Amino acid sequence: MSFKRNSPLNKIIIGAVIASLMLGLFALASCAPRETEAEKAAKANREYMSAVNQIMDEIAGELTVFSGELRDEDLVGMSSCLANVTRQINALGALTAPEALKAIGNDYKEGCELLKQALQAYVDLYTEINAAGSSYDYSQYNTRITHIQNIYDDGLEKLADADKAASELK
Repeated sequence: MSFKRNSPLNKIIIGAVIASLMLGLFALASCAPRETEAEKAAKANREYMSAVNQIMDEIAGELTVFSGELRDEDLVGMSSCLANVTRQINALGALTAPEALKAIGNDYKEGCELLKQALQAYVDLYTEINAAGSSYDYSQYNTRITHIQNIYDDGLEKLADADKAASELK
């Protein structure tokens, strides 16, 4: 028997082989495990918290650097850290929290905004001191520092609450 390329029998055989391959692929695809809604939600939660943790690590590093710049009264260094923290806070704000994590996400955002306010207040204070030089009136300095530190502490407390709430999720 000779092989005829375009014979009707060959076309039928090729068609049948393709159809059975397609049927087999469809059967395999339908047997693949499907992600449940709970699994999808858990995955979204993990991805969100991973992104938040990465941003918070960056912010923590910048806060450490800021503390050194503050100690040294390095206004340029403080301003640079503030800009870096602001970029990270904007990145945090751009994240969309899954429904189960919306309250926690808001706590992280609020805590970070308070930290940013405090850092900005430090920069503003030391800008005034540098501009005035030796004529700066230090009579309100302690009051301002206390106020700034309270804002900073409130931010840290809000972040600690968010961390605690996140750790209590199952």
